[in-house]
Amino acid sequence: MTLSKIESDILSFLFTRYKENADLYYDISSLLQQAGADPKQIVEKLKIAELIKPDIIFSGTEVRCAISMNGIAQIDSSYVEEKILTIIKGLGTIGGFGNVMKILGYDRNDHQKGFDLANEMQNRNYIKLLYASHTQNMISVEMLLPGKYIYDKL
Repeated sequence: MTLSKIESDILSFLFTRYKENADLYYDISSLLQQAGADPKQIVEKLKIAELIKPDIIFSGTEVRCAISMNGIAQIDSSYVEEKILTIIKGLGTIGGFGNVMKILGYDRNDHQKGFDLANEMQNRNYIKLLYASHTQNMISVEMLLPGKYIYDKL
């Protein structure tokens, strides 16, 4: 998908913030104002393209949203793919069942990042998400045959 400058700027901004704290939704209103863009039109386009998460918060002059895995892939495709391969390698070496957080070396502060990656992998049928708990710092998953196929090719 070809992005306009404002769309690319928004995704870059959201990705930078996502890496700092994936738990939050960030205000993009200043970027929209600088570009003279219609907030509803831009965020609706990004939402329909699944480049941002579907829950968008409009309050007063603020427009808060969060980047999706597809949005991250638009900005830095290697980020998502490298993390997924790390998880597949980790699962393969421990028998196909394990904790995504432990495999990635993430602490509780990065739970949303781990969950987003696990959800993306489940959407691709690489894994089955079995259990997730922020307080236990756990995202238990089981590798499925397409994931094993990728692991066997590594």
